[in-house]
Amino acid sequence: MTDNLDDYPKGPGYRRNCEASRDGAKAAAPAKQTQEAVLLSLATKAGNKGVTYQEASDAVGDAIRPDVVRARLSSLMKAGKLVKLNARRMGGYRVNISPYVLPQFAPKVDSPQGDLLS
Repeated sequence: MTDNLDDYPKGPGYRRNCEASRDGAKAAAPAKQTQEAVLLSLATKAGNKGVTYQEASDAVGDAIRPDVVRARLSSLMKAGKLVKLNARRMGGYRVNISPYVLPQFAPKVDSPQGDLLS
């Protein structure tokens, strides 16, 4: 079985030169695809409102640890399957957090380079 460890975001990420981190990534690799499918489904259901990592974590309960939810959302974003919105809303611990949405719900950017090249 190939573990795709060195092919982030296809495989789970890990800290280079850290054997414990690599071992953790190997253990996480088999569940990664299923976990991402669950989180993509939540984002799809949320539509243009999006889903924060805390909302996703609450929705899946004990099925996926909260730190893993964050990691999977990050890898989905890196793969271009989710976009993090600039808008923020209140999360736990009285901290504003950004929701993730499917790319089609992300606001269009008229000038992505901020007119730096003109």
